[in-house]
Amino acid sequence: MAFATHGRSCSRFITSAAFAAAFLYVLLTPIARAQERDLSGKEPELSAEESHRIEELRKQATETLARGDMEQAQREFEQILKALPYDASAERDAARAAEAAGKFEYAAEALEKAHHFSAHERDPELHYLRGEALYTLGRDDEAAREHKIAELEIGPEPKDRMQKLWLARIYARRGYVVLADRLYETMLPPAPQFDSEVALNQADAHLMNKDWEGGVLVLRRYLALDPKNVRGREMMAWALEADGDLDGELAVRRSLVDDQPTPEHQRDYGRALERAASFRAASLEYGHAMDAEAASGSADATLVTSYDRMHFRVTPELSGGGELRSDPQAWAWRLQAGGAVPFGAHHQYGVLAWHDGSYDHRANESVNGANLKESGSVTGLGGYVMFGHRSGASALIGADARFSTISGEDAAGNQLYGPNREFSAGATGELDTPLWNFAQINVRGDLHEQWNDAPVTVHEGGQMSGVTGHLYLFPPSRVVLVDTGVQQRHLTLAPLEPGQPSPASNQTLLWAGVDFNLWTDATRVVRGESLDERMVRRTALNDAGVLAYRHYELWANIPPDFRIALYPRASIDNGSFILRKVVAGGRAGFELRGGLGYDNVQNQVLTQGGAAVVLASSWSTRLLVTYDIVHQTTIGLPGTLQIGWVTFHADL
Repeated sequence: MAFATHGRSCSRFITSAAFAAAFLYVLLTPIARAQERDLSGKEPELSAEESHRIEELRKQATETLARGDMEQAQREFEQILKALPYDASAERDAARAAEAAGKFEYAAEALEKAHHFSAHERDPELHYLRGEALYTLGRDDEAAREHKIAELEIGPEPKDRMQKLWLARIYARRGYVVLADRLYETMLPPAPQFDSEVALNQADAHLMNKDWEGGVLVLRRYLALDPKNVRGREMMAWALEADGDLDGELAVRRSLVDDQPTPEHQRDYGRALERAASFRAASLEYGHAMDAEAASGSADATLVTSYDRMHFRVTPELSGGGELRSDPQAWAWRLQAGGAVPFGAHHQYGVLAWHDGSYDHRANESVNGANLKESGSVTGLGGYVMFGHRSGASALIGADARFSTISGEDAAGNQLYGPNREFSAGATGELDTPLWNFAQINVRGDLHEQWNDAPVTVHEGGQMSGVTGHLYLFPPSRVVLVDTGVQQRHLTLAPLEPGQPSPASNQTLLWAGVDFNLWTDATRVVRGESLDERMVRRTALNDAGVLAYRHYELWANIPPDFRIALYPRASIDNGSFILRKVVAGGRAGFELRGGLGYDNVQNQVLTQGGAAVVLASSWSTRLLVTYDIVHQTTIGLPGTLQIGWVTFHADL
């Protein structure tokens, strides 16, 4: 009985709800229609002469639109709308012209008004165009709704050519590339005929979904039938660039420059050549693009920057500088000058001359029962040649000759030994190469080179032979960099008297760590690039923040006659942070760095701090000033090391 009563109550409720809904429909439908009529508006009455003028203007605007002058067509349709503000056709065509001209906000708003002015009549093209404009504006949810309406109005099996193109594009926007391909394939004529519109839209369906390989396949098939199509080759170059096929991209971009040497094509070809490390050729292409823009009365600041960067990268570079250093035992100064000359596509040779002088702070070293104050100097001349590859790989071979002196005197100034003079020679080799797109190695070997870690190593006549290897791992974004490696060194000191054996020590250093790029902006960079202090590899400074961690393990055997204090064992955890900032429009920049670590074997804290300032008044000159202070090093030298450096670089 209760169930029956409950059922009758539900029935009465449903009947009442249906009656209320019907009543509201009857009541509100006329109101909605009245609002629609009000929104659509009533066009003003026009004279016959004015009506004729409007029709002529409409005809002219339509011809302008067909001619491809979109901005002028938009203005002409807007003139019609001044006389007929509710003209759906004029509003719609003004929106079409604006969208083709890249005015997507205007187009989205005008298409919505045109839809209202036409009393929301069926119009799949309008919804399709508005959806495209909204996608470009990043309003994806609204765009998807517009495309859904267009899809429903088109139907699943359109017969009209344009409706097939719209529906295929809608599928592509959703990521349904297979469905889009099926529609496009039905529209392609049999070879050797071709349809540019269909083929390029089909390729774009793959490219917008980052299917670079699929897009390239579609474009290759099309360009085999229409090899001179400019838009097809532009899309092909872009797809090959995104897919990492630099050889293919270079060939396509070169064909575009040969056939249509526009500033845009020359600039893009220059960019590809720059990525291929063909800096001289890139400089020429950038120069051609600048000349073409200058002839047309326009100037692109980014293009000028690219030209300057490439031009001074392939010119000779000279440098000169000085350095002051101190450690717990001694202080030292250095003067050096060098030069480097690029040759060929990727190669370079250079020379470096230097003079080091080092002096104990006081008589602080006990030799044969006497406290000595030692001094020494090294004068050297070295050269190298480096062979490079456009992949970024390089191989360096270098050699140098040195003349060194060491001497010692007691606290009273009496010279107890020396000055001992010695000629020596050393050699170095370095291989740097990417392994895959996520790994790179660097291996450096030294034979009888100057040991120059601190002032004390200079006046003790230190020499070093060894091997250092790095393995770098990184994702494509390079937001993280893993660095692991090993260094094995054989360290020797000059004998105090001729004929005596050279004190020697062997040192092994292992490390592993990671760098985190907290932020980086490659567009904010200090003007120009200069070589490092060895005059070998280029350095640049751009906005960045880097947080780093390293773990070090050190072993060394220290014989009793080894006159430099080194730690025989260390196990260090060290964290550091680097802040780089570009100011004054790229004319200056600075770097702040600091770190903190702990040696788990020696039970002591390590600290590091430093700063660098770079001034670049032009693209061809750079002044660099740096200062660093390190308390307890990671390479086994105890105490506090301070280094100040000033150097000037100029490209000729």
